Amino acid sequence: GCQQASIERQIRRSIAVDPTHTFNVYICGLSGGLLGRATFPSYYPENSYMHGVVILNQSVPGGSVTNYNNGRTLVHEAGHYLGLYHTFQGGCSAPGDYVSDTPQEKAPAFGLCPVQDTCPLDPGKDPTNNYMDYSYDTCLNNFTAQQKLRAQDQVSIYKPSLGH
Repeated sequence: GCQQASIERQIRRSIAVDPTHTFNVYICGLSGGLLGRATFPSYYPENSYMHGVVILNQSVPGGSVTNYNNGRTLVHEAGHYLGLYHTFQGGCSAPGDYVSDTPQEKAPAFGLCPVQDTCPLDPGKDPTNNYMDYSYDTCLNNFTAQQKLRAQDQVSIYKPSLGH
């Protein structure tokens, strides 16, 4: 039942572990083809039980979601939790994902490691191997240096007690 917002809130309120200091992950049967969702660090006060991520139970390693069952959904959603946007945020328009070292991307990439350039006026091919895209799990293998800095900045502003 975690696909319903009211039930998800009840679950989080009941079992969240110290959201000020802990990264909470909820694994359940989402519906509608959704693999996961996350709260951005700026959405709630640092101590809110609403912080954390929800991932589809079948997206974990060995799960039954073909091409999305190597655990990259959790990495992707953790990126959102730390303040990262999709690589295709804003399409070919600035500021995109607010990170200068990810080339702009018109729309999410799907499939087996596509090589494409959907924003030819912006230098670089689409970042289809970046954890914040939608390519198959086997393709996703990196965050950029600027994404790492953005995540650190977002945490220092909105979740400074995380991990302490």
